[in-house]
Amino acid sequence: MSRTNGFSDEPSILGAIEGSAAIVVLDADGRVRRWSAGATRLWGWPEAACLGRHWAELETIGDSVREAHARTSLADVGAGDTRVFEWISRRANGTVVRLHSTIAPLHDEHGAVVGAVCVSIDLSSRESFEKALVRAALHDQLTRLPGRSLFLHELGVALTDRRGANRPVVLFIDLDRFKRVNDEHGHAAGDEVLVVVAHRLRAAVRDGDVVARLGGDEFAILVDLGTSSDVAVDLAERVGRLLAAPIPVAGGWLEVGASIGVAVAAPDDEAEDVLARADAAMYRAKRGSPFEHPAPTP
Repeated sequence: MSRTNGFSDEPSILGAIEGSAAIVVLDADGRVRRWSAGATRLWGWPEAACLGRHWAELETIGDSVREAHARTSLADVGAGDTRVFEWISRRANGTVVRLHSTIAPLHDEHGAVVGAVCVSIDLSSRESFEKALVRAALHDQLTRLPGRSLFLHELGVALTDRRGANRPVVLFIDLDRFKRVNDEHGHAAGDEVLVVVAHRLRAAVRDGDVVARLGGDEFAILVDLGTSSDVAVDLAERVGRLLAAPIPVAGGWLEVGASIGVAVAAPDDEAEDVLARADAAMYRAKRGSPFEHPAPTP
């Protein structure tokens, strides 16, 4: 897992799982060794009431038929199998809930089964759980901006949905002195800079425009060009001014600045083509011109 400026999907996805699912870890005898906060929220029993008890004997199981099924499931997992099933469980307040559960074996370094982990999801909330996973995967968790995959999707939709003379345009933004911030002030300061940059970029665009963090210190903006290239020129200049302004970090001020490349969609472009040309234009911008050459015409 990378620790560079919060750019990792793993913590967000695990957070979505922890927040929406009940996780119970069992030892090789089937006794509870971990009872997650999600398990307490789902069933109502605190961890202290469940630790050390056999999983098949918990009140969540509810009757002898389900207890027998639970013991069979544990036996299968002990043999190395993973069980996936739906069942009716009982909560501490007496209500019942329909669950989707997966029980998988836990192995030691020699491959021996030393326990099991059970992940249960309330089927009534599975849709929100799935949406949480999708959002976690498609958004940058530091800035809360869309990530690269979602940006390319939105750009693809815009390319498909072009009408009349309107053309999608992409601004590719690379922070100029961001590495020095990390090197001299640490990644925490770098994170603060990225959050402020994201806020300034959102403030610079109109409703309906898309601002994304592509990775590291690279951002992108998707806008509808309209009928004049002046829209893109004005936006690039406005973004440049906003990012050139000093950024407050840990009681001081840092100057970062940015290089901005602009690419206008051609009739037969794919999303990756436009983004790649904006990236190339950004490198040209470091030498003085942010537009593709030749510059787009109205």
